[in-house]
Amino acid sequence: MKKEQQMGVEKNEKIEKNHQDKDGYKEFVETVITFNKGGDWIRIRSPERDIDGRKYDCGEYCFLNLYGVASNYPQFYSVESAAGLIISNGSIGKYLNTDNESVSTFLSRDGGLSWFEIRKGSHIYEIGDHGALILIADNEKPTQEIFYSWDEGLTFEPLRISDEKFLIKNIIIEPTSTSQHFIIYGYTESKGNTHGIVIGVDFSGLHEPQCRNPDIPDTIESDYEKWTPNDGRSGKECHMGHKTIYIRRKRESKCFNGQTFEKKTIVEHCECSEFDYECDFGFTRLSPGEPCVNVNNKHNSNNHGDNQSNSNHNNIDVEILTPPANCHGYYKISKGYRKVPGNTCINGIKFDPILIPCPYSGLFAHLGVIFFILILLVLITFIFFTINKYYYPILSNDFFGYGYGYGNENYSFSNSNKAKRDYSDIV
Repeated sequence: MKKEQQMGVEKNEKIEKNHQDKDGYKEFVETVITFNKGGDWIRIRSPERDIDGRKYDCGEYCFLNLYGVASNYPQFYSVESAAGLIISNGSIGKYLNTDNESVSTFLSRDGGLSWFEIRKGSHIYEIGDHGALILIADNEKPTQEIFYSWDEGLTFEPLRISDEKFLIKNIIIEPTSTSQHFIIYGYTESKGNTHGIVIGVDFSGLHEPQCRNPDIPDTIESDYEKWTPNDGRSGKECHMGHKTIYIRRKRESKCFNGQTFEKKTIVEHCECSEFDYECDFGFTRLSPGEPCVNVNNKHNSNNHGDNQSNSNHNNIDVEILTPPANCHGYYKISKGYRKVPGNTCINGIKFDPILIPCPYSGLFAHLGVIFFILILLVLITFIFFTINKYYYPILSNDFFGYGYGYGNENYSFSNSNKAKRDYSDIV
């Protein structure tokens, strides 16, 4: 999922990285998400309630802001083998809050569209068994235990892994995140000395049942379901021009997939809509959801004086319609849109640029005339030889010495000569 969906943190360049105001907020730092590779960015909606069932006290600014790669907390995280799962630390409010009391751990199982809180405080995390197994641990203070979940964060069970408390720095797994064996490492401090600790945990010994029937998902007999990524629009399951159906384990099925489980996907292409396009170079939207307009027209609309605006608008049209200096074949006139890179939609709405033939000039104009004359000469020669082949042989054979050849074989010059000889003999 992380190949198709991206997250970003917008930062105000006016402040330093670690600057905070008195309320614990980093000024103007907020998290936005895109479902079309940067074509559009939106704020992430906050969950309605926290893990204890209480509504968040965030007023009209109920947004979820997540920690990224530059933060002091573990960042948002997903793996390719676990379709739709994303885990992150963050806070609820208008901007990102760096106060430790405001930080919680959140999970999304629909690719970042909706989120819910799974633990209070900051945690380090890892995903295993194709998303069926999730491990988290407190990374702020020393601990003896970790927590694991077989139902994608609905419930967590504690697991004691050490006799002494130590600060856990990370939880890792093999690169594909498909096994049930994890490595946990951290350190402990005693009398000014620091000691590293590495612990291996293998969950295959818990004897959870094997998941059943991945070939018949969404049935009672199966532990699997179909899931299609979407951007939250009602009835719109197309994502980047196609509908991708993932076969994944049901959330409530507490079973393991196994390291040899092969994730199945079904891809269906969708018709193009305006959402599949972004503004082309030189075009922008005056506000989200509005059509793309020329940036020069936008600038002119803010100028006073209709005459000046009309004059500039005419200049813009002339500039757009003028072919480039080095024009070969065709040149394009943009309609203000371009398809989002990687989008595979077909048919539907088309915003393809207009193709206009390049005007011939200079040397190309003379070469064009010469080429036309050569084609004309070839055509005349072809017509001449065609007529000569089918008609000229008849005229030449019959007219010059063998008769007229109009279908009357008895009437010929040879018969005429014979009649003259006979007549001379009689006389």
